[in-house]
Amino acid sequence: MNFLHHPWGIAAALAYLMILIALYAASRKHAWLKKLYGKGANIASFAIVLVFMIAFGIEPKLDINHRWYFIVALLFLTTSLGLATIENIHHFRNHRPGVVLAHLSVLLILVAGLFGSGDKRCVEVSCEEGVPTNLGVDEFDASSTKLPFEITLHDFTAVEKGDRPQYTSDVTITRMDGTTKTTSIRVNHPARTGSWRIYQYSFGAAESGRSVSVFSCVKDPWAPFITVCLWMLMASAILAAFQFGGKDRTEKEEDRP
Repeated sequence: MNFLHHPWGIAAALAYLMILIALYAASRKHAWLKKLYGKGANIASFAIVLVFMIAFGIEPKLDINHRWYFIVALLFLTTSLGLATIENIHHFRNHRPGVVLAHLSVLLILVAGLFGSGDKRCVEVSCEEGVPTNLGVDEFDASSTKLPFEITLHDFTAVEKGDRPQYTSDVTITRMDGTTKTTSIRVNHPARTGSWRIYQYSFGAAESGRSVSVFSCVKDPWAPFITVCLWMLMASAILAAFQFGGKDRTEKEEDRP
């Protein structure tokens, strides 16, 4: 939902969570609402999203991230999982804490993905060697975008390492306050400045013969929140392993004569 920019994304996420709580409360009086978070709905919603993801993997040009039907499928999955998570929390004593924490973590990741996408910026910048630039093209709507920093490319090198070439751009990043940072940008090793990450995206040559590096500059304010959720998910896996392990040992001890 790229139209939800700050602070509307956060407001919409909170409103959505309140709607989930209201739906769960209403399901106690209207039994048909329980079908929204029953096993059938959980399996169906996951299967639909999985089919879309497989289709996207086979044909990336579909760009399902901006298709309304994929967003509806994600909302269906998130709603079903969200209601099930609320039910687990409401009846916490009847569920293992590791499972509840896992469901909560995945729910928050989905909510952040749905309502935080509008705050994410991806800007493609072409830097000619020796020429500072802070202009790029927004990868979403192809509009011209001015970045809050300049990138100066000093050198671009391609080194063969085994069967894989390693592309490296030596750059200086100058922020609006005048502070500078000299660093190297490699594939899967982005540079950071403020809340932006700068990735090596492509390369080429200018008409002058000088090297050109193409960078993908990404700003995602929700990334720290998602990182916390991923740590929560990891903690839930560890907690579940201890719980299941402890249960197995207890059952074995009870089975002994």
